[in-house]
Amino acid sequence: MVVGQVGLTLGFVSLVVLCLVHLGPRGRLPAGCFALAALGTAQLTAFRTICNRSDVAWYTPLPRSAYPSQQWAHGIGTGIAFGALLLAGLAVGRATWSEPGLRDVAAVAVGSVVLSLPCVVWFLLNAETVWHGLAEKIFLAALATFASYTGWRLGTAAAPP
Repeated sequence: MVVGQVGLTLGFVSLVVLCLVHLGPRGRLPAGCFALAALGTAQLTAFRTICNRSDVAWYTPLPRSAYPSQQWAHGIGTGIAFGALLLAGLAVGRATWSEPGLRDVAAVAVGSVVLSLPCVVWFLLNAETVWHGLAEKIFLAALATFASYTGWRLGTAAAPP
């Protein structure tokens, strides 16, 4: 999992560069959001957390005292990363909408945010239920799709003169 999270952090850093290179000044806000997502992902990777009762099928739950201060640092990093990704979706949507060749990126970005927000609310309100895992997976799949699609499209787009 740590290797995947480090790869994700590097992917967000590459999105920072792509936004700055291909969107020019309009790419500063999305780049800043992706930079925060990279920072949050690095932080959540560096600190451990425990699993709760809904994870018993695949993980042995630990007492809340197992990683007392690290849980807060992990949670704060997660909040920064997820919040920044939601904001990045809106920022990318705004930055690419006026670009005729990139309106599809705007649609995917904003669509991922619209799909993700109810999942965030469900996850926050029902964190100890079995269904929180489904909400988390839908949220992450939508944002991963948006980030991957944005990177692919910006990576294949011609850089502005």
